[in-house]
Amino acid sequence: MKTIIRFSTGMFALAGVLSAALAQETNEHPLGGLTPGASSAKTSQPVFDTWEITGRTFANLNELTGYAKDGGFVVVGRFGDFHAPAKVVGIRTGTNSISYRRKNGSAGKYPGFDGFELKTVTLEDPAGNETIVVLRSHEKVVPDAVTLSKPVLSNPLSPTALVLTTNDPAPDKVTKPELIVASVSPDKLPVEDAWRLVEAGRKLSAADFSAGELKLQKDPTDLATRLQLLGHEGHGHPMSPAGVKLLLGVIENNPRSRIAGPICIVISAFDQQTFTRAIGLWQDFITANPADVRILGNAAMWMEQFAMVQPEFKGKSKALYEKVRALEPNNPDWAEHMGRAWLGEATILNAPEQTDQRIAAAKQCIQQFEAAERLRHQSSRDAYRMQSGESYLEILARASLLAGETNQAKAYATQLLKTVDAKTDTWNYGNLIHGYNSFLGLIAVHEGKPDEAAKYLLAAGKTPGSPQLNSFGPDFMLAKELLRLGQKDVVLQYLDSVGNFWGNTNKNAGEKNANTIRVNLNNLHTLESYRQAIRDGKFPADPKWSR
Repeated sequence: MKTIIRFSTGMFALAGVLSAALAQETNEHPLGGLTPGASSAKTSQPVFDTWEITGRTFANLNELTGYAKDGGFVVVGRFGDFHAPAKVVGIRTGTNSISYRRKNGSAGKYPGFDGFELKTVTLEDPAGNETIVVLRSHEKVVPDAVTLSKPVLSNPLSPTALVLTTNDPAPDKVTKPELIVASVSPDKLPVEDAWRLVEAGRKLSAADFSAGELKLQKDPTDLATRLQLLGHEGHGHPMSPAGVKLLLGVIENNPRSRIAGPICIVISAFDQQTFTRAIGLWQDFITANPADVRILGNAAMWMEQFAMVQPEFKGKSKALYEKVRALEPNNPDWAEHMGRAWLGEATILNAPEQTDQRIAAAKQCIQQFEAAERLRHQSSRDAYRMQSGESYLEILARASLLAGETNQAKAYATQLLKTVDAKTDTWNYGNLIHGYNSFLGLIAVHEGKPDEAAKYLLAAGKTPGSPQLNSFGPDFMLAKELLRLGQKDVVLQYLDSVGNFWGNTNKNAGEKNANTIRVNLNNLHTLESYRQAIRDGKFPADPKWSR
């Protein structure tokens, strides 16, 4: 069991942290989820998810009305006749009022809904006929009645301290920067939108970057701009100093945003120095805001991950989760986070003499997830599993494996893999393909079936990529295990597949953005260094091969 335990840590690290974000988003999504401190009874309504509905086809207007109602919205207006079947081609979001623009160029505004969240859903039939449906939230959007106490930081980060030397034109000559502007507040920015902003940042020109830097100097809480700049700078191992400052600036200026938790953890590439500085910031914020659930929850997530290299933080992470559970006893998310903390503890109990402790911790994880399920109303559980069911089964798969129940873990992972084909249009599809195949491959290694493990590795390499995989590359733990078993040719073949989405310089053909070209070239060189090390009979000297 020792081998699989040691290396299962990394397999679901990316998918697990992102699923944590999505699980959190299920109950806090600005399209109809809970506001902080709200009763868990509201989780009985499914979430009306932007990216799930985009591309969806409706047979009639009643079907769309019912879908919106389930997500907490009602239809309040329509422009254009509804021609079935109609496909959703765009969504806009606003508060108090909302503007719209039709294909024919006419525009208008829907005012008079103070305190409500509004949406316009644009649909088209196969002939191109357009319909715009206006939706209003069932209830008013109540702003968070929280006054954030900003601490005197032990490690202050000033946005003006970020000075980059470029050949940009003078700031007053920068016109029409191609920066995306978010339509929701930083605290409510959806996780999927955050990844799209990071990915978009890779294509920023030098002029756009300078314009974004000026925006941050004027408003350090501008999370959409910061994420795009972070996408531009947050690549490489280790991350550039500018990238680290931008990342830590998310924590300093937006500590209550869900992005400050799991998304920033992933972008950090688990760099220990970055983690150390981030933990210092979180400790300052905890001291200044001891009863702020979002801050405590985000800090607990960072400490949960940091416990992998600094075991003393596992107690601190669980203590914070216990505190937020006490503050929000009916919120099932915190039971799940506590379960993940137990899972993290079980993962690092690798020594043979720690077997009983590991099994006990893994069973605690399962118990916490069962408690979370009891807190969810049946309709809420169904919606939760429908939109991010991978999270629940992933945890059960890992916990079962750590508890010594290999067959059960394999059954869960196989079930997960069967669900992937239904998610081909989602941003997470590539992560799921790589993550689930890799996990099953590690189980095959544990079972002494290297040839089966090799098949799973090659299947993992067939992922089309994702915003995260394209930017930061995959986890190489299964590749490393197979390399230990002498499967050099298989690993090299897998790396060739990885090159299709990470370090693919063919994408540079016709590419005008210098940063995108630079990132692709850097990733290409990194992949080639892996290949050369393997040809020389060595393991690549990179943290991605040692976690």
